[in-house]
This record gives sequence, C-alpha cells and structure tokens, in this order.
Amino acid sequence: MRFVIPITRARVGSQSASDEDKKRELKGSLS
Repeated sequence: MRFVIPITRARVGSQSASDEDKKRELKGSLS
C-alpha cells in the first residue's frame, strides 16, 4: 500500500508537467 501513494503522485506530477509543456507550446506558437 505504501507504493500506491508515490505512484499516484508521480502520475499527477507527470500530467501537470505535460499540461505545462502544452501551455508553453501554445505560447510559442502565438509568439
């Protein structure tokens, strides 16, 4: 059960990081 929490956190972190990358790409295309 201890492994579940870090794995879920890692997944959320990766999702948020990917969202930030998408936002950066959008800003780059606009500029």
